[in-house]
Amino acid sequence: MDRHEIRPAGWRFGLLVLGLVAFVALGVWLLTSGGLFTIPIGVLTIVFFGGFGGYALYRMSLGQGRIAIVPAGVEIALYGPSPRVIPWSDIDAIGVLKLGDQEYTTIRLNRYASLVDGLTDDEARAILRRFQALNLMGYATVAVGAMHFADVSDLTHLLSGSRQVKSVVEVFRHARNTCGAELLLPWNMRDRGAQAFAEYLETMRVRAL
Repeated sequence: MDRHEIRPAGWRFGLLVLGLVAFVALGVWLLTSGGLFTIPIGVLTIVFFGGFGGYALYRMSLGQGRIAIVPAGVEIALYGPSPRVIPWSDIDAIGVLKLGDQEYTTIRLNRYASLVDGLTDDEARAILRRFQALNLMGYATVAVGAMHFADVSDLTHLLSGSRQVKSVVEVFRHARNTCGAELLLPWNMRDRGAQAFAEYLETMRVRAL
């Protein structure tokens, strides 16, 4: 095996765009309904799905989250379009985590050198800003979910302790403490289901070691 670039199904992105448009339209309708209770829900819905959702799509278009399987390990564009390679020997375990209705392939690491070595101060600050932005999205999701009487307990657990994170290493440790692994791979970072992708990665890891 030389290189296997992971390409998620294009139809999933189409459904994501349609979903974002639908929720923004719902937010506009709630905003224009004029009710004291529905107006703030409409504002939060528009900001979250229109603003944050649009930003997430923009970052995907720049290549963030792109993954490839190479002989040396897992190549991942975690911080931007420039990828880093996580050596197979740095991976402790590969598994699956279910949060709400979504499943993630997880990668638990035994060291972070491949992800943090060589980061400049500006790059480290940018990573922390993105982590804080994700937290803001999380809190907005909790607020919108609570207003719609949805179960947000999993997300609340993920956010616990996130305000104390002050470094890139602490970002990974926070993920390890709350999710059991440093890296969570959602559907847009896989070309198959979470369990099947975990099994594929484990097969590649065992072969390499």
